[in-house]
Amino acid sequence: MVPKIESILLKYHIEKPYYHGGKYNGKAMVHLMDYKHSSKVMDDLRAFILTIPQVDRCTNEEVEEWTNKLKNILSVFDGIFSIARMSCGTVKEEHIESIINSINTEITLWRGLGNSVSPKPHALEDHLVDQLLSFSGIGDFC
Repeated sequence: MVPKIESILLKYHIEKPYYHGGKYNGKAMVHLMDYKHSSKVMDDLRAFILTIPQVDRCTNEEVEEWTNKLKNILSVFDGIFSIARMSCGTVKEEHIESIINSINTEITLWRGLGNSVSPKPHALEDHLVDQLLSFSGIGDFC
C-alpha cells in the first residue's frame, strides 16, 4: 500500500530526497500544498483507497469526507504560505485581510481534523500576521 501512495505522490513531484534521510521535506510539502497539485493528489489518493476492499478500510463516506477535509486545508495552507513567502515591503493591506481570513479558516479546519495545535499551526495562528505587519512581508527571511 505504501509504495502505491508514494507513486501517487511522485507523480506530482512530491519526493523523499536521499539527502533528507529519505523523508519528505519542506520542498515536498510545498508541492503537496500547491493547489494545482493538492486537489489532484487527494483525488488520486481517494481513488486508490476506494480500490482497497472495504473490510480493510473505512467506509466510502469516510474516505470522501477525509480526503475533502485534507483537500480543503491544503488549499488554505497554500494561500497562507503564498502570502507568507512574499518579499519584505510587498505585502499590502489586501494581503493582510486575505491572510487573516485564511488563518481563521485554517483554525477551524485544523481543529476539525481533531489535531492538537502543535508549534507550527500555533505560529501561523498567533504570530504570522504580526510578523507580516512588522516587515510588510517575510519571504526574504525564509
